[in-house]
Amino acid sequence: MNLKKFSGWSPQQIISALIVGGATLMLFLTLQPELIFANNTPTGGDMGAHVYGPAFLRDFMLPHFRLNGWSNDWYAGFPMYRFYMLIPALLVLVVDLIAPYGIALKMIAVIGILTLPVCTWLFGKFSRLLFPIPEILALASVVFLYDESFTIYGGNIASTMAGEFSFSIALSLAVLTFGLFIRAMNEDRGRMITACVLALSALSHGIVLLFVFGGVALIAILWKALNTGRQVLISASLIIGTSILLSSFWVVPFLTSHAFMTDMKYEPRPSGTADSFWQMFFPLPLVLEYFHHTVRSRRVRRMYFASQSCRHLDGGLLHRTRDRCFCKSWWSANHRHVMEPTTVAVSLFASLHVDDDRAI
Repeated sequence: MNLKKFSGWSPQQIISALIVGGATLMLFLTLQPELIFANNTPTGGDMGAHVYGPAFLRDFMLPHFRLNGWSNDWYAGFPMYRFYMLIPALLVLVVDLIAPYGIALKMIAVIGILTLPVCTWLFGKFSRLLFPIPEILALASVVFLYDESFTIYGGNIASTMAGEFSFSIALSLAVLTFGLFIRAMNEDRGRMITACVLALSALSHGIVLLFVFGGVALIAILWKALNTGRQVLISASLIIGTSILLSSFWVVPFLTSHAFMTDMKYEPRPSGTADSFWQMFFPLPLVLEYFHHTVRSRRVRRMYFASQSCRHLDGGLLHRTRDRCFCKSWWSANHRHVMEPTTVAVSLFASLHVDDDRAI
């Protein structure tokens, strides 16, 4: 290893590399790499149901230059990749070119987990947050990944190991999108890469599609509120419009075909004796008060962090399902009482340390 390349690094850069690299390595070891690279069939939770799809895409649809189609292998036939996300399956097939199919599927299944800390750190850097806020955000993403208070809503390790790996990939891309979008608004560059990453996030999971487009729209609105020039609207319109066009081949049929979707019969929240509106929304008044303060002080990045805190409260982080563990970690289901205010506190603490004029 050539150590000269690192001799010019500042202490901040070294700390950043150690935190982000160390977090990624810890996650990788938690996921048991010896099992990831074992040539077998992935299973556990809903994971076994995902083995079929990419192989069918490879063997029957791609040879006919199609990205969706029809299978007669189950029920009386069912649509393939009309109502389920395509990008993760294509990633599996790319890795399948150089690795056995089972290993390829497992590698893509964990890629969203392994990339969330670095994407969160990049979000902080692109947003011009001062050191060590990007590093704190990266560590906060690790805490979220180890959270076991929910096991199927998506994003954390437990949900991903149960088969929600498309969600984790989309989540990493969504966080990166927010950072790229803020950089595009600040520096008026990188609009095409931002549009492409936004489209990839939307094409990776239908639920993430909703809040990634909502998030970039929110950033654009806040930026416009503090900037009277037309350039903000032009840049935002170009990015969002391009991403819609890039993803419309799958998103438009998906959104317009609800009548043919299966009703999952999810019950409304709150429900049961262990659930209440108080548990779901108790930090909300504090966040709303902070948002009111940031609007009056006209600090756009503080406004964004406050609004994102509001969205986190309604985005699934406070949900609780059965207490079932899929992996060993430091966090038990009972820690959700710590996790809920911590999520808000990290966002608000970060917003207080934003430098509006200086990029690190």
